[in-house]
Amino acid sequence: KSIDDNSQYCLSCFNATTYEDSCLNFLFFLIVANRLATKKGLGPGGGNSHCGGGYGGQGGSYGAASGGATYGSEEVPLQPGSAGGNWNTNAGGNGGGLIWLEVKHRLNLNGTLRANGSAATSTANAGGSGGGIYIKTRLFSGNGALSVKGGNAPGGGSGGGGRIAIWRVRDDPAPSEVTLDVANGIWGGNEKGANGEPGSVFWGYLPQEGTVLVIR
Repeated sequence: KSIDDNSQYCLSCFNATTYEDSCLNFLFFLIVANRLATKKGLGPGGGNSHCGGGYGGQGGSYGAASGGATYGSEEVPLQPGSAGGNWNTNAGGNGGGLIWLEVKHRLNLNGTLRANGSAATSTANAGGSGGGIYIKTRLFSGNGALSVKGGNAPGGGSGGGGRIAIWRVRDDPAPSEVTLDVANGIWGGNEKGANGEPGSVFWGYLPQEGTVLVIR
């Protein structure tokens, strides 16, 4: 399933508490939010001319010019990525989108979630940053993959990696086997560009549900 420009794919409407075995399964399918954020260096971490977009990691520089800055929350990344800088009339790569999943009981992720930045479209413009993936669930399991990679650039700065945060009460089974990729884009070695920085990963624990009895 694809996600429209700047949209959020939110599954908070799923309530699986009625049946103990109810769960939300992602089995061998893809949710893609690539290239859906901003254009021509726009966004909080948008790169200046030739410079990569930033988000979880700073965008790649171009000569003495710094790449797009980091922004947003490492623990609750609810923003999309930012675009790379342009060159003349050639726009830089778009930033990745935002994937937001809230599942009441169990999320069994055996598919792939991608919110990657797009690559530069010409020799000297820049790659967009990776986007964001935010997951909140009670039980987390699966062997799938999450990806918020920055976009490549032949000669401009490459995009910085995005942000991934996963909140759960516990992994079931533990430890989680899900693969996370927050890599920066790759600079191709031409012109005066440079690689961006990797993004961020956060694993958080939610409090157990139930009653706490304190005896003093």
